[in-house]
Formats: sequence, structure tokens, C-alpha cells
Amino acid sequence: MKELRFYYDNLLEDGVSHPKLLTPNCMPNDMGITFGNYGFMVTRATGINNFQKIEKDFKITFTKDRSKKYFYLVEPQGMYTEVIESLTTLISKDVLEDMKNDKAILCICYIQEGDYHKDFYKDINKFCDDTSISINNIVFLTNNPKIEKTKNIFNVNYYLNHMTVTYQNNSDRYNSIENLNDDNVRPHYFLSLNRNPKLHRQVLGSLLLKNNLLDKGMMSMGYDVDGIHKFDNYVPTDFNRKTPIYSEEKIKELDLHRHISEFKNMCPLLIDDDVEDLRDDHTLGWINIHPKTYNKAYFSIIAGNSFDTPWLHPDEKFWKPLGQFHPFIWVGPTGGMQHLKDMGFKSFSPYIDESYDTEEDCEKRMLMIVNEITRLCNMNKEEIHEWYYSMQDILIHNWKRIVENNVNPFYELYNKLFNLVN
Repeated sequence: MKELRFYYDNLLEDGVSHPKLLTPNCMPNDMGITFGNYGFMVTRATGINNFQKIEKDFKITFTKDRSKKYFYLVEPQGMYTEVIESLTTLISKDVLEDMKNDKAILCICYIQEGDYHKDFYKDINKFCDDTSISINNIVFLTNNPKIEKTKNIFNVNYYLNHMTVTYQNNSDRYNSIENLNDDNVRPHYFLSLNRNPKLHRQVLGSLLLKNNLLDKGMMSMGYDVDGIHKFDNYVPTDFNRKTPIYSEEKIKELDLHRHISEFKNMCPLLIDDDVEDLRDDHTLGWINIHPKTYNKAYFSIIAGNSFDTPWLHPDEKFWKPLGQFHPFIWVGPTGGMQHLKDMGFKSFSPYIDESYDTEEDCEKRMLMIVNEITRLCNMNKEEIHEWYYSMQDILIHNWKRIVENNVNPFYELYNKLFNLVN
């Protein structure tokens, strides 16, 4: 059996039986930086088969014993310069010394998110220089499949695992083959669920409004009183390097300021079946999934957490439609549809023109996406109905893969960690 040892500062002397009962390393602290237990440790919540496989092959030890090489796990709520800078203060001198002397490995686990700030690598190298810790004794884990992977930087498909387990544990949340075989014409063309009105989602909604497409589908959008100002006074961030439509000429041609203002005044947009999903409660994203809502439309429009970023964060929104027999258009960074295929699913080409997925210019990509949505919505109901059922084999393949497979991204990860300390 392979042993993985995790050192915890505030471990109870008599040990603990569940990682959620552990006080996270670097917490509490007076620096205003939050660390938690966000899912690195495999429990029954990651699927009983996954848990049993890990339990059979690995011995997970929570310890305050530093006599054997160990991992010091930190799970920050965000990944920014202040987090890295804080570690020299928040980690004890003894543990830092162990890392320096190749007796411990710092494991920064950020699998619940996919973003990283532009100075991330510079900040990590500075941390190593300041502490004389080898870069080989630092591991970074992320949900971002586009990150440059090394023996110390891993991508963990955290949300694919959780969405699979959510469907397997809640049979009323995924769609049934009987519903796919229902040949009734659906009342709507598309479904687009958006809780947080991020800038690229507002631009998308504004362009759909401009093209008279909002009435063709169901779109939800939270209310953001500052939304219009985010576009008027755009400031580049790690979540969007440019506003999705950035050239003055194109903004004027599309009359985008007027349409954004008009769209903002329409918000919040609600879908009767999913009013609760707009509440600011992140747990609802996992459990409030209504097959009956998906069965009213032919395809989904999935707007990710960012649009113009080098990183990709395929969270639960990305995977949900696959359990609903829904093809989808990805409104996010490049590479989303390629990642779908890399994970053994089928994309929706040629039924959907997915050339947008490789277009790096965010303005061109947004307009390509809107043009494809427009093309589909310009079909009559007979045509869109036939279009949908012509890709039935793709829809069934994806449904089976997410509902029936046991996706275990942690097994390979644990093996990689074991190899680092042995």
C-alpha cells in the first residue's frame, strides 16, 4: 500500500477520521487570506467506487510527525500575489526548513478553480528565491487543463468528477432516454443559464437582443447595477484581458452601448423553472438541475467564468448539458471543445460550427459565436427539430459517459504525488 503523509499544524492529538474535520493549514490567520478544505482529499463524496479504489491502494496519513517526508497542503480560496507572499509568514519556520532540506513538499491545491494571475510563475520563483526552497519541492494543482504541465504542475478534472457523481447520486437530476425519444417539437431554441452577470455574459445577451434572438430561447441573468459601467470604463483583469468587443469601430457599428444599456434594464432575467438558481448560493449549481427545463429547448449556450484568458475553467456549467442530451455552444476561452474531446466526449461538429474554439482574437470569437447562434435560431422549427435528432448518437454517447462512467481524476494524481516522495 502506498502511503501519502499530510502534515497539519492544528491536528488533534487523537487524529481525525474525515478531512473536513481538519483545520486547514494557514488558518486561522490575521492577514485576511482564506484557506479551506476544498476537495483535495478523496472522500465518499467523490464517488463510492473512486473512494474504495483509493482506499484499497493508498494509505492517507494525517500527521504532526515530521520524521518522514510529507506534504504540507494549502488550499487557498483565491490565487493571487498576496497568497504566495503570505506563505513565508503563515507557514512555520520548521516546516519551511523541512521544505528547504528536501524533507517536505509544499502542495498548493487550487482544483476548485482554474484561474491564475499573470505573475503566478514569477511569484512562485520569488518565493523559492526568498526561502531557498527548490522549485522541485512545490506542487501546484489546478482545474485548468490549459496550464503548462510539468512533473510538479498537475491538472485535476475536479468538476467533471463532481458532476458525474452528482448525476449518479441523484437520478432525478439527469435526463432519461424516454425524454430523448419524445418527438414533440420543443417551444424554445436555446437555454442559457447565467447567475452572475459577468461582462462577457452581458455582451452576449446584448448581442442576442440586437439580433432579436432573446425571444427564441430561455436566458437567465442576475442583476448587476454596475454592469454598464464595466463596459464603458473597462479595466483589463486576469479574468478578461479585453472586453469581448473591444474595437471602437465595431462597438459603433453594433451600437453596443445602447444594446448593453437596454439589456441591463431588462435584468434580472428569470426562467420560471430555475428561479432558485439565481440566488447567490453556490451549492445550487450542483443540485438544482431540472431536466424538464432542458427538454423545452434544443441546445444550450454555456458562458464560462471568463472569456479572454489564457486559462480555462471547465466547472459544473460546462459538464451539466451532457447529462441532459443537450449540445452546447461554449462562450469562454479557446480550447473548451477540444478539452471536451480530450476527456472522451464528442463535440457537436459539424452540426455546430466550432471553429470559434480556436479563434484567439476575443472579438472575432464572440462574433463567430453569435453568428452561429443566429444561424441555428434562423432555422424553422421543423429544421431545428431535425437538426437536433440527427446528432442523437453524439448525445447518447455523451450522456452515457457522464452518467455511467466513474471519472477518477485523483488516482493518477495520488500516484504522481507518491512518486515525488519516493
